[in-house]
Amino acid sequence: MLTQKLLILRQYLKYEWIAFLDLDIVIAQDAPSIFDAIVTSKGFGAVLDPRGQPKFDYINIHWFKNANPKNLTMQWYFQDQGFALNDKLIGSINGGVWLCQPKLVADLFANYYCAKAKSPDLYPMYEEAPMAYLTQSNDLFFALDEKFNQQIIYLIADKNPSLNTRIAKWQSWINKPLNKIFPTRTAQFILKPYEDLVQKSLEENYIIHFAGNFPIPKKLNHQIH
Repeated sequence: MLTQKLLILRQYLKYEWIAFLDLDIVIAQDAPSIFDAIVTSKGFGAVLDPRGQPKFDYINIHWFKNANPKNLTMQWYFQDQGFALNDKLIGSINGGVWLCQPKLVADLFANYYCAKAKSPDLYPMYEEAPMAYLTQSNDLFFALDEKFNQQIIYLIADKNPSLNTRIAKWQSWINKPLNKIFPTRTAQFILKPYEDLVQKSLEENYIIHFAGNFPIPKKLNHQIH
């Protein structure tokens, strides 16, 4: 189902540029227009994953229990998703925020989707890998400023990672049983230090992305409601 995002662009061919944003985001009130970041000669822009950076390694060790994050290279990632390597690849992406010119990439994405749908055993689970691979290998990709898609999981690991990780995990452990007891509740239990981290991050970035079911504080200053 997630790879069906590759078909969205055919619905917007009349537009020169479109922006896609997941629902689990918060936008800073003073954020610039994301359309100011377009590169007219390219067709698709997204934030690159911080592979090889300390925050990427830390999260993989302490959150995902991967003892060897250095092995999670760009080359490994694309090969693991069934793609042949080439020298045009620059990195994997997060698909929560992206810009594109539908006329340049809609058919590229849709043709890939339809071809791979005939071989489901070789089909990637998520849309990010084909989006990144197809646009980078065809010289259509440009990297967005990470401020347009700051994932909270990496912000946790950026400063005071040990403390922030403990706080986030305590919060998660408390919310899991509460969600089972009260499945229809809309307000999540949130610790004050976590809320402070989110607020400070919002003041320093344009878009905060809560991928991974991290709770979004209800009362944040300087956000677009």
